[in-house]
Amino acid sequence: MKEIRAVIPPHLFVRHTTTGILYLTRDILMAMVAWLLATYIDPIFKSDSVLIILTPHGAEFIRWCSWIT
Repeated sequence: MKEIRAVIPPHLFVRHTTTGILYLTRDILMAMVAWLLATYIDPIFKSDSVLIILTPHGAEFIRWCSWIT
């Protein structure tokens, strides 16, 4: 472990509360946006207009792919 710490610059071990809070805020906001977007997956791919364009099997396939990513 000493060898690894010796290679990493010391300024990277300094704790910054403000930076940590900003990263936490960013992560929470990103999780909220991902959750919000995920709530639209099923309604979009089950709508009539999408089913006409993609066919039922294509819409179901893309819906599953959306949930996987």
